Amino acid sequence: MLRRLPRTLTAKRYLEIEARMEQFSGEVGIPMAALDLVFWSRETGEIFK
Repeated sequence: MLRRLPRTLTAKRYLEIEARMEQFSGEVGIPMAALDLVFWSRETGEIFK
């Protein structure tokens, strides 16, 4: 689980986070694109229909 955002984001760290997100996506059965939209909406407060 990613508890907080890192201060800097190297390419290696980004890929590690992406791999963990893909694993989580598979575990919960939600496509990565949908998860990305959920997390983006949560951060921005915007919701697309």
